[in-house]
Order: sequence, then C-alpha cells, then structure tokens
Amino acid sequence: MTYYRPRMGARLSVPLWGAPRERIQQSDSSALIEFDINIRSLDLLRNDHNHADEATITVDWLDAGVDPRLLSNAIVEIFVGEADDRGDWEMPRDDRRFVGILTDVERASDDAERTVRIQALDFTTLFIEAKPYPPEGVPTYAMNLEEAWRHICKYAGGKDTAGNWFQSAELLADKLSPVGVEGWPPSLSEVAPPRIKGPLAKTPIHVKTGANAWEIWQQTCGSLGLISWIYQDSVIVTTATNFYTRSNPPMFVWGKNISSIKERRNCAMSGKKVALVSYDPLTGTLVQAWYPPRGDQGAKKKVKAKKRGAKADDYDVFEFNGVTEQAALQTVCQRVYEERARQELEGTIMTSEMYVEGIDGRTAKLLKLGAGQDIRIDVDKEILDGLKGIESIEKRIEYLKSKGYRDSMARLLASNQEALSLLSSVFHTRGVRTRFDVDEMGGTFEVEISYCNRIEVTGDAT
Repeated sequence: MTYYRPRMGARLSVPLWGAPRERIQQSDSSALIEFDINIRSLDLLRNDHNHADEATITVDWLDAGVDPRLLSNAIVEIFVGEADDRGDWEMPRDDRRFVGILTDVERASDDAERTVRIQALDFTTLFIEAKPYPPEGVPTYAMNLEEAWRHICKYAGGKDTAGNWFQSAELLADKLSPVGVEGWPPSLSEVAPPRIKGPLAKTPIHVKTGANAWEIWQQTCGSLGLISWIYQDSVIVTTATNFYTRSNPPMFVWGKNISSIKERRNCAMSGKKVALVSYDPLTGTLVQAWYPPRGDQGAKKKVKAKKRGAKADDYDVFEFNGVTEQAALQTVCQRVYEERARQELEGTIMTSEMYVEGIDGRTAKLLKLGAGQDIRIDVDKEILDGLKGIESIEKRIEYLKSKGYRDSMARLLASNQEALSLLSSVFHTRGVRTRFDVDEMGGTFEVEISYCNRIEVTGDAT
C-alpha cells in the first residue's frame, strides 16, 4: 500500500476589509487584503470547457468567521499537494489547483463545532453570467482571435448604475494561451462569408439571440475549428485534436488503484451521423457538412434551412449559422460527431491515489487531471489477457467459469474474445472531482473521475 502525506490550504484576496472608511479607500485604490486559511474539507470539481469549475471548502470559524458581507468579491485560490518527509508544506504555486470567485459564504455554529463554508466558481462564470450581452461587444470579421477575446472581455462585466462598464473580466484580457494552433493569432476573416469584404469586414459575426459572453467566445473559436477553456487564470485555446489527446494518460487497473467502478451504455447514441447546415439569408444558399462524409459534401443549394434535429439519410441535421466556409464548417461537424459518439459509453471510477503510472511508465499526477483528458481503464485485465492463448471457445468458457464468471456471461465473452481485443481501453474524462477531509483520525482523500468512450476517427486519437 502506498502512503501519502496530502495537504491543502486556501488563500483569500478580499477587496474590502476593515472599517467602512478603510473599505472605501481600498475600493478606490483597488487594494486587496490577502490571508491564508486552513481547510477542513474540500470538494473540487473540474468541469468541461462549457462550464465553470466548482470548489467548496469548509474552514474553522476562527480562520474566516467574519461577517460574510466582508468576503464579497473575494478571489479564492486553493492549493492541494503532498508534504515532504518532515511533514512540511507551504502552498507552493505548483500545487495551486483552483482560482475563482467566491459566490457564497455561510457560517454556522452549534454545540459541536463552528465552521464557515465557502463556495467558489472559476472565472468562466464571469462570462457565463454576462447575459444579456450587448450587441456592440460581439467581435467582427475584421478582428483576429486575440482582438476578439479582448473585445469580449471589455463588455463581459456589465454596467453599473452610472452606465460605466465593470472591469471584472478584463483581468483575463491578456491571458490567452494557445496550444498547438498554427499561424497564431488566426483571423476571423478566414471564415467570413464571401460577401463580407472591405468595409463590410467590420460586420459582427453571427451569434444566436440571447447568447452570453462565453457562448459567443466558444462560437468564435468554434468557427475556426478551435476549443477554449479557462484553467485557473489562463485561457487555453487549442485544436480539437490537441484538446482530446494528452501525453501519458494515467492508467487505472481494477484491483490495483480503483476502489469502485460503474459503467453504462447509452444505446440511443450509437451510430448517429451528423450534418451541419449554415444558411445565408442574403444569398439564399446554405453550406452543408456531413460526418462521416458523403458524396455531395459541401454543395451549396437554394433550399430552406432544415430544422434542428431533422434527419436526412440517417444523418441528424443541425443548424450552425454564421460559418459559410466549407472547411471550417466541416471541422466543426467532425467535432460535433465526436462529442456525440463519446456519449455511447459513460462511467465513473473512484480512487484514493494521488499518483498513478502513465502509459509510458512516467508518473501521472491525478491532482492535475481535468475534463477533456485521456485515461486508460483496465478491468479484469489479467483474466481477459488469459483468453488470448486459448483457441477453443469451449476451453475459454471453462477458463472464465473457473474465474467465477457465470455460464451465460462466460459464453458471451468467450465468443467475442477477438472483438473485445479490438476495443480501446482509453477513455475521455468528462469531469474530475477531488474530495479531501481532515478530522481527528487523520482524514480521507478520494478522486472521482467521470468518463465516456474515446473513438478513433482518422486512425489517430482525435
């Protein structure tokens, strides 16, 4: 058994502190009061790129047992790591696992204990909550992606009662971090409709009515075949391939580092093909993208746009207006197909490990694992590997029954041994939840990983 020395702590940066006069002065000067607090329990959830990461911590009353109103607008940093051989740990930057905004604080007291519970969301929430979003904040085709992001940040904070724009989202304006994107920063003119040239290039990109700032950013990136998400105080922008492919996926093996596992098959999603149509109301044409491709791929037709979810020759058809360049629409279509296909199989595993072995033999840190990454899961690996050297189906059945399988299941596995060997054991993480509690007995630590199947589309893991 591997023994760890896990540690956790938090740092609060509070804009308002002290007497009312002092708080007013600090507010005018944008001053921050920083202080560290010990954590008694932690629940940290790493979500997918469309949702904010979530953190809930419980601390002692004496650490943060102040009037909850004094903690409004606080920035929360959470650190989780392992102490050294002497038990020392000082919240190093490499062990920072979360940065976000305090959204709720609750203090409670009874005869047994006095605690404060703090909830926080990462900075994605600044953009999700920016709704309704002003039309003047929508990027134009004349911008590149960096300019589009700064433009969105400028308008994402909303206005105060005096009509002035809040600057809350501007702290991320210069935090773009491209990964594997060639020709950075790409220009939105690459995906502009042919008619939008010259002076018309300042035309805002097409966005759906009522979209929030994050949806507009995702559509802007998506039109270029890119995906973006916020991790701590960085805004990652990468390709679909890089997003779903990670080096050295952690390996989880039943009986070794998995404490529990649950899986289910969503048969309704199996084999669903996808088509996207982008309708141009000025020319009366639409561009079509199909995945898997079919013969008349990309043909422009004078047709009425199909309703979302309509079917055409076993394809589910969805509108994706605003992208009229064929290559860009095809990239988006493939990504939609892959997202849907990944929903065929989903599951959850639990582990109490902080580190596991990766596929290439190097150590993988589970505290760095997030949504959108690859993991390998082997259940009954030794037993199923044992089938490979048995040629007779009947002997395979006897072998499996000797290992405790019932006759019906043994026959199913024995008859499909060749097919089983072709199924990938690498899966795609959908969310990672870390729970850590400290008590008089020492405490508990566990990581819950939800995942879905990862498919091979081009022969490469994409």
